Amino acid sequence: RRPVETVPEERPRRVAPQPPPEPATVTVSIPQGTTRAIQFDQEVTSANAQVGDPVAARLKGPVIVGDRVVFAAGSRVEGKVVDVKPATKGFKDTSGALAVTFDRIVAPDGHAASIVAGFTKVAEGSGKKKAAIIGGSAAGGALLGKMLGKDAKGAAILGGAIGTAVAGGTKGKEAVLAADEELDVALEQAAKTTLKR
Repeated sequence: RRPVETVPEERPRRVAPQPPPEPATVTVSIPQGTTRAIQFDQEVTSANAQVGDPVAARLKGPVIVGDRVVFAAGSRVEGKVVDVKPATKGFKDTSGALAVTFDRIVAPDGHAASIVAGFTKVAEGSGKKKAAIIGGSAAGGALLGKMLGKDAKGAAILGGAIGTAVAGGTKGKEAVLAADEELDVALEQAAKTTLKR
């Protein structure tokens, strides 16, 4: 007997392996230190702000990483007031101050990133006191909290750069973040977000 041969059309065909499909999204990292100008949605002032009050601003220009626009101009930057000192007749009549942190940025299409950024603003006062912006979320809030603190003997303590900015003179002005004011804010840590390819 002759061996039964397989009909050519019935022989199994080798299928070339297919490359896996590209993922529909890509994760992009925004480097630490990236700085962009923001503009506030509403006025915030040390006269009536409270710790925990929400703060919102908009990016004035895009955040670009490589050839990608990660966050377009107009993206919403969200944060809160973390410390407030109204202008008051206290130790040498200090000016008002506000400490703000930002923790999220949201693009118009809805993608978002958690961020760490912030600053402290000290108002212009009388005499030689000048307005000051002190970068950093943790440092700004910590210094502001110590501005009118007292040591074990009851002596007033002024902290660092803020103390220098507000010491002396008569009653100062309130710290105001105007609705049309622009400030540069830097990322204190790298931030990641997911984009469509």
